[in-house]
Amino acid sequence: MTDTEKTEGAEADRGLRMRVSELAKFGSGLPVGHWGGRYLWQLSESTRLRVAWMETGERSARDAGRVLLEEFLDLHGQLPFANLRR
Repeated sequence: MTDTEKTEGAEADRGLRMRVSELAKFGSGLPVGHWGGRYLWQLSESTRLRVAWMETGERSARDAGRVLLEEFLDLHGQLPFANLRR
């Protein structure tokens, strides 16, 4: 499944649900291929983490994410914790 398929149309909800599920399973020690959030599970209170999302309307999720990262960089001068790339 491509990034576009994960974030558009009928696949959007399934794609998001699958990605969050894989992140949680990885954090529980299960062997899934979700390395994107590996640093989150090193936090001392990682079991208290919450998942949030926002609707992006007409804008693609990828474009919305880029804008949010740029705003964070402008404000803080670095990427958010556990974000390894833009």
